[in-house]
Amino acid sequence: VGDNLLDASSIESIILSSPNIHAKKRIYSNSSAAVEIWSYHQTTSEASPETRSLFIDSKLRTTTSATAVAHAEAFIHPALLSHTHPKNVAVFSDTPLLLLKEILKYKSVERITLIDVDLEALDAALKYMPDLNDCSAIRTETASCLDSAQVEIIKGGLDTWLENLDAEHEEDYDYDMYDILFMDVASASQKEQYLSELYHKDHFDYLIDAESMIVVNVGSMPSIHGDDVTDQDSRTDFFKMISTDSSCYGSAIVYEEPLAAPLDTTFISIFSEFHSETYFRYVRPMPTSIDLDIVQRFHKQDSSLLPTQFYDGSSHKAYLTPSRAWENWYCRSNLGKDQYQCHTLLPKFYDPANHVSETEIRRDATKGRGHYAVTDIPEGSFINADDSHIHLHMHRYQWEALNDFVEKFPDAQMYRDLKNFFESYGYENEPNGLSGWSVSVANNNTFTNHACREEDKTAAAVPGVGFDKDGNEILFSPLQLRRKELGILTVATRDLSSGDEIMMDYSSFRTSDPNGDYERFLKTMCNTGEGMVPKEAPTHLPLEKK
Repeated sequence: VGDNLLDASSIESIILSSPNIHAKKRIYSNSSAAVEIWSYHQTTSEASPETRSLFIDSKLRTTTSATAVAHAEAFIHPALLSHTHPKNVAVFSDTPLLLLKEILKYKSVERITLIDVDLEALDAALKYMPDLNDCSAIRTETASCLDSAQVEIIKGGLDTWLENLDAEHEEDYDYDMYDILFMDVASASQKEQYLSELYHKDHFDYLIDAESMIVVNVGSMPSIHGDDVTDQDSRTDFFKMISTDSSCYGSAIVYEEPLAAPLDTTFISIFSEFHSETYFRYVRPMPTSIDLDIVQRFHKQDSSLLPTQFYDGSSHKAYLTPSRAWENWYCRSNLGKDQYQCHTLLPKFYDPANHVSETEIRRDATKGRGHYAVTDIPEGSFINADDSHIHLHMHRYQWEALNDFVEKFPDAQMYRDLKNFFESYGYENEPNGLSGWSVSVANNNTFTNHACREEDKTAAAVPGVGFDKDGNEILFSPLQLRRKELGILTVATRDLSSGDEIMMDYSSFRTSDPNGDYERFLKTMCNTGEGMVPKEAPTHLPLEKK
């Protein structure tokens, strides 16, 4: 999955051997033939639009077809729309023109540094593919993207640039912080640099702050059959580096844009800090929130055009869930094959013998209600697993908006009731790829009481989710990103007999408790039996079975 999956972007695959390519002609080649531009038509009719494509060392790097636009939009917009106010951006690419065009759509961006540019390829593209540099529709101060005041081209390559930075800041290491680093990784030498743990820990980590992101574009989706699992390529080494909390970064999300093929279709979004504001914005599952950001953040463009051709809020939402191919690859690779979720949790979940779907709610004079087993439940069984989809989730920003609304309109009783419902029965739910509050609805699990003592605890959330076998937090896992609801599942922590109460420790229901208020509430509840929900109830209420 990585270094050996690049043939689809070669001149041989795209032009010379393709039966769908006609009127092909090489219109540019530099002295070493490393940089070539070909023109061709992609249908049987020469009257169809001409496509021009630029290759470096026989690998496709940019093209005038729509695939390059899909590639650039998928590369640039998820990160820039997630950062609260991006100003300073760096692009590491030998052919950055279309990436630059997408960045220049943003009103907030003040500085764009282009690094590792192939100047021969750039000159050739400007001459033979001028549309790539046309920013007239964005209505900036100039029609030429490269002539925009924000743009600086660094000459001399990555190592020279880094050496100059180190020399400038040898005394204080007070580097200019970049909001986003975009790394377009194509050649073997680029992989040695941009996917290297040494470069990230010794250089790139010093160029970003807590709200920054790094986006890496490299390769394509793994084979669905897993026959390309290898632990000997640079991309897998990079995934290892960013996978646990020994990494210099927070968390990582991988996504695909198939419409970008035959350009590289795999993108890796890396967050400087796990629960940064940038991360919370990135994992928004509300498409119109992204769309409205486009409305507010982009320069006004030609009124006859939509601001993007392929990327929008719905695209972004799809990027939050990696394909099954990524999950299969992860669980077969050394990154995931020893993880509990891969080798134990999923096989157990799909075995019906491990599911218990009948429990009972009983009235209790002290607690109000209690949740009880009505059959024997073996340790490790999933209890009422449909709770994972019969629940409500409110993203962090929706939760904040609700709180602000209740504060603004304190007499809006139903909104106050909704807030109280989430606080009384819900919990903060923030695994990788999710953020906010969840609450059980229409499920007996919602009446599971707090276990005040360790010996009272008979159930818990699925153990091991989000952590490796050594207890390290997992920061990159396509499985967790695909199956965000795993953390909602409840399992028996010991063998239960019919009539045993199902109880769990509530202390994990809050991700933060800076003032200790929630901890004090739990202690008070254990001492008095009084929780957040009034326990008054009619005496004739029957038993409630699921």
